[in-house]
Amino acid sequence: MIRKFISPTQGQELCWIDVEAPTPQEFEQLHQSYDLSLEHIQDCLDPEHLPKAEPFEEGYFCILRAYQQDSHADAHTMQDLTTKIAIYTKKDLLISIHRMPLGFIDPIAHRFNTCQKTFDTRQIIVHLIHGCLESYRPIVVELIKQIDDYEARLFQQESLQLQMQKTLYLLKRKAGVLRNVVFLMQEVLNTFRAQKKHQSFYWQDTLDLAQHLQNSFRQAEEDSSNLLNFYLSMAAHRTNEIMRILTIFSVFFLPLTFIVGVYGMNFEYMPELKMRDGYFGVWVVMLLLTMSIYILFKKKKWL
Repeated sequence: MIRKFISPTQGQELCWIDVEAPTPQEFEQLHQSYDLSLEHIQDCLDPEHLPKAEPFEEGYFCILRAYQQDSHADAHTMQDLTTKIAIYTKKDLLISIHRMPLGFIDPIAHRFNTCQKTFDTRQIIVHLIHGCLESYRPIVVELIKQIDDYEARLFQQESLQLQMQKTLYLLKRKAGVLRNVVFLMQEVLNTFRAQKKHQSFYWQDTLDLAQHLQNSFRQAEEDSSNLLNFYLSMAAHRTNEIMRILTIFSVFFLPLTFIVGVYGMNFEYMPELKMRDGYFGVWVVMLLLTMSIYILFKKKKWL
């Protein structure tokens, strides 16, 4: 679907063409009507392209990525978490191409259509970058909320720890991917640094938003990584505790088993077996040995 927006400002001929879910015929129309190069069309079709700003002789070609609000809960790749918007500009022309509907396009287009101030292509791109960045606000809040929830449940539900570890890994992976995307979006934004004083406020506001999102995603990534490491440390600690208890039992029973094994041998000539108090003597030796081991462990603070 192709939509065309024209600036209402007197003396300005800026035209914005927004293309949603383009067909091959529409790509051919853009190529023929607006001289959109085949290389840029191929970039538009690449679903895994990273955000970038590529200047050429007559303008810019940019790729931005917005968060997909309907992405699957287990999604953890850039392609699954975000959707691409490609932007092609010339002097008085801007073409935006995206596969999915983007909620921030219509408000920007409405402002462009009704505002009497002069717009240029850089301003529209900065507004689009701002819209893309705003789409990451809900997910960063959700990530932090989920991490806080798992932190609160850390000592409460041991039976769910395997599932928690898997979920924490996905949260860590998701936060890392989105942080990298936002960083690349900031690099694109720096390409369109405001040249005029009246433009600098919105550009700076967009830059502050990008930095805030980066810090939030970095914090979420670090917190989920720390929680994951803590879970693994707890699991290792429990294993060590089990091994310690088993070792203590083995230390107690090993000498007793040896004594019982010796006198359980069926040799014909074993003088101790003929002793009247031999049975009680073995019990006394085993009890003394057990008490000695217990006192030694207490003295060494191993118990």
